[in-house]
Amino acid sequence: TTGLSPKLGDRICEIALVSCLGTHIEETFAKLVNPGRSISAGASAINGITDKMVADAPGFEDIFTTVHRLMDGKILVAHNAQFDLNFLSSQFRLLGQQFPEYIVLDTLILARKCYHFPSNSLGRIALSLGLETSNLHRALDDTLLTQKIFSRLLSDLYAQDINNIEKILSFQGGSIPVPKDLQIILPPLLQEAISSKRELKLRYVSAYGRETTRIVQPLEITRFKDYLYLIAHCYLRGDQRTFRLNRILKMEVLDK
Repeated sequence: TTGLSPKLGDRICEIALVSCLGTHIEETFAKLVNPGRSISAGASAINGITDKMVADAPGFEDIFTTVHRLMDGKILVAHNAQFDLNFLSSQFRLLGQQFPEYIVLDTLILARKCYHFPSNSLGRIALSLGLETSNLHRALDDTLLTQKIFSRLLSDLYAQDINNIEKILSFQGGSIPVPKDLQIILPPLLQEAISSKRELKLRYVSAYGRETTRIVQPLEITRFKDYLYLIAHCYLRGDQRTFRLNRILKMEVLDK
């Protein structure tokens, strides 16, 4: 996506869907999307997608029919699913379309309940499970990795006699709902750092284009006008500082 929140005008800039029957992949779809707005420096640093790359890409309205067909009648599986639902429902709404009700499973929540990994970002879970990772943060690679993680989760859940959709939904705590009023859904790394009070290592670019690396203790997320900010104690400056989220080029949760 171009940033973290459709409520603040961010949009999808690449989408991928993998349609499966059990663990068998039946169809894949991946497409860059012209979001109709610029991609933030922070988002571009993470996903590697630039404004130039999407300049001639189709808009979401051009791929809507394919996206809708691939999701129709399916159980949706995503990592940090509310983030995806937030953006998808926003794009549907912009086209005057009602976002359908789906059964939605979240590999982030399932992994947290099934395992006890120190970090539950997509890449960290894959490494903990011994799965190969490549080109993380591009849509198709992340989606295929999510599919592999989900297949492994199913195998481990089946071993606990959690072996049908009703039991999996009960284990998860119910289907994941579409966020109301375009809520701001934070990335798992940032959620983990704030909730566990762990330090973050940031690569940050200022308004003047100067890059610095900071170790910070995150305190809270706040919104001012059209931007989200991380308020944190910065050890480099020895004081509390505010970091605009779309200027964070890289983020790493440090071990305790």
